[in-house]
Amino acid sequence: MTKSSPGSFLVSVIDIVKHLPLVLVLAVLCAWALDTPSRFPDSFAHPQSTIVSYWHSMLEHRHRSALECFAYGSFADVDQMLPLPELVELRCRDFRLADRGRGTVDVTYTVEYRVAMGDSLAWFETGDRMNFTNRGWKIDRPLFVAEDRH
Repeated sequence: MTKSSPGSFLVSVIDIVKHLPLVLVLAVLCAWALDTPSRFPDSFAHPQSTIVSYWHSMLEHRHRSALECFAYGSFADVDQMLPLPELVELRCRDFRLADRGRGTVDVTYTVEYRVAMGDSLAWFETGDRMNFTNRGWKIDRPLFVAEDRH
């Protein structure tokens, strides 16, 4: 074990004090960055989360919330939306994304649903073209609705 001289301890303290303003500035910046809210809600952070948000809004008959999932939807369109029938279960799965460039992706996925508790799970394939906007990922337009339902 080596013995340090009192002078070396003083040099270490001076070095720490000299860099303290930089450390404090970095700590404040990190705390600010962690506390800053994102530009858009988590429900629009990914194409998949936007799609799930859309279907759950439709399931709960919250058509205004469902319209917020679209890039070009307006609340004037709310009266033109057809409500889903009463369902006991609905989920989206098997997401497949195809990047089209410039903040556009095509997303295909499976929608599974159950009308009543005793019913078997039914499903269909569908898809949406999605755009990344200053409000997060939004649905540009549906791609297709499969005629083959299961």
